[in-house]
Amino acid sequence: MIDQEQRGRAAAELLRNETLVEAMDEIAGEAFAQFLSTNVESYEVREGIWATGQALSCLKRKLDSYVGDGKMKTLGMEKNK
Repeated sequence: MIDQEQRGRAAAELLRNETLVEAMDEIAGEAFAQFLSTNVESYEVREGIWATGQALSCLKRKLDSYVGDGKMKTLGMEKNK
């Protein structure tokens, strides 16, 4: 298992990866467009689309959290020097 600093650096690298960010943005945009094109009675379809959006948001939040944790660990280590 990698430590917090390594995980933070890896997460930051992923968040800077243009291809990954573009793909996530496109998936979110397509899901939103699909949601708007469905009618209110399409509950199951809309629920699936909502779940996709939530999964993308959760992934982004987790990566952001890893970046923050890594920075805090690095700052803590620098303070203790």
